This record gives sequence, C-alpha cells and structure tokens, in this order.
Amino acid sequence: MAPQLPSAEKANHVLGVSPTTDDSTPSTPTLAENTASTPKYGFIARFKALFSGWYYLGEVVGIILSAASIVSICVVVGYYDQKSPPNWYFPFHLPIGEEGVRPQLTLNSLLSMLSVIGSTCAMIPVSKGLGQLKYIWFIQQDRQLADLEMFDSASRSKLGSAQLIWKLRLKYVNLKRPAASHLAVLGGLASLLALAYGPYVQNLIVTKIDYFEALDQRAEISFSHLMNTGAINGMLGDSPTVKAAVGTALLDASNDWVVPPHHCPTGECFWEGYYTLAACTRCADITDRLEKTCAPYEPAGIDTPATGGCNISLPSGLSTFYDDGSHAP
Repeated sequence: MAPQLPSAEKANHVLGVSPTTDDSTPSTPTLAENTASTPKYGFIARFKALFSGWYYLGEVVGIILSAASIVSICVVVGYYDQKSPPNWYFPFHLPIGEEGVRPQLTLNSLLSMLSVIGSTCAMIPVSKGLGQLKYIWFIQQDRQLADLEMFDSASRSKLGSAQLIWKLRLKYVNLKRPAASHLAVLGGLASLLALAYGPYVQNLIVTKIDYFEALDQRAEISFSHLMNTGAINGMLGDSPTVKAAVGTALLDASNDWVVPPHHCPTGECFWEGYYTLAACTRCADITDRLEKTCAPYEPAGIDTPATGGCNISLPSGLSTFYDDGSHAP
C-alpha cells in the first residue's frame, strides 16, 4: 500500500501557517508577533557579536595601547622638563610604624609603568605574528618538525627569539620574494629590543641640582681687619681673648679651625672673596736661643726642701724647669 500523504490542512499546521479556506495568500504576522519572536541579547553578547569577525582585534588593541603609552611618556616628560619632580601621594596609609606610611608615586614610577604597558602591548602583535609565520614557513617547502617548536618558542620567550635568530640568520632571505625567514628574524629582533625599552625610558629622567637665591635668608661669616691686643692704663699686653683662642686651638685638635665661624640657614651658601686676618702656624728650630741654667743638688734640710735641677728659658722670658737626675748625689 502506498503511503498516505497528509492533507493540506495538516501540512499547514505542521509548517506553522494558519489554514485557509481559499487560494488566497497566507496572512502576514503582525509587528507584535515579530517583536515577540526576536531573541534578546545582553550588552556582552552584542559586543562579542560585533567584534566576532575581527580576527586581529587583539593585535590592533595592542598597537593602539602601545602607541598611547609612548605618547603619554612624551607628554609627561615634556610637561615636567626643567621643573621640580612631582610627588603624588595616595589617599591612604599603610600600617607601618606608629603613624603609618603614606605611599607615593614618583615620576620614575609613572614612567616605569607606562614603559611596561607599552612594551607588553607592543609584544602582542609580534608574538601573534611569529605564531602565524610558522604556517608560511611550512607552506613554502618541506621543513623539519623541530622548526614548529622553534617558532612556538620564539613567540613565547626572549630566549626562543634569540634561538630563532641564530638558526635562521637571514640565510633564506629573498628580496624579490619575501619569505617567512627574514620576517621571523625581524620579529625576534623586536622581541629582544623590547628588553631595552624600560631602561631607555628610565634614562630619560636626568635630575640636576639648581641653586636659587634665598632672598628671605641671611648668610653670615666672621672676618676681621684689625687685631686689638688690649690696653690697660696705656700698657699694651696680650689679649685674654687671643690667648684663649690660641690655647683652645692647640688643645682641641679634633675641631676644624681652618673653617671660619659662619651661619648658613639653607645648608648651601656662597660668599664672594674677602680679606681677613688669620693666625698661621710655623715650626722653626730655636735651639740656639735656649739658655740652660743648672743648680747643684742640695739635700733637704729640716725646714728647706731639696734643690737642684736645670732651668731652660728663651729671650722672651718663657721658661721651663726640669730635673734629669744628673745633679743628684
């Protein structure tokens, strides 16, 4: 028996169309029915659907962020050129010590972060490009399977990039028909040069010390154009102040008496050249000026002490006495 076909009414119900009694065209669904049947997507789903066909979206974003970091570095360095380095403090304290420590962000730290962002984002298209070049490498001709690992390692690490450069060494380069070899070498070189990106950015900051005149501060230094030894009743004599200064200088050898007394409130002061009196030392042999007088030894009596010894004096009257024992009995 031949299979029985469904009637037109049953077929219409199977296809989801309302049955009709005549040969007219089926009714068109209303706008409300279309709206109800349209699936609803969230923001994330719509974003994924929008960029689902962009295979190189990651590489494009990496290039944009890398370029933005370079521009930011140029702007920051240009803005703070010939200016005092800023210190940005965070609005919180770390629980270190009794009062805590408020962390700060310096100009070098900011440039370091921008350089890390720039080098990391710049390596996204480089690593992806090295990963894709392996397919071109095998399409060109038959290769060893170890080359696959070589390209994969170059796309992941600096050591792999160095090994890739060493193995290829541009020996497959054809200027008329660019091959994957020299493109891979360029990618490996870019990967290795990225190591110097951070130190190069740090060297952009050169701090130098500039001196400005502090108009609200006063620096002082002592000097003298006249030496007054003192005068009492018209008789000149040695000044007690001079004696005290000389004695202090002789006894206190740890003090730097060459530096004159001064006052510098800022810690860095400059004075123009000036003239002042100064006491200088000089050593000379004056043995020929000494006068030695010795007295014979006299034993001590009941009411008198023992006498004897030598007295050494200078023409100025300065003298000293000593007993070397040679005049003792």
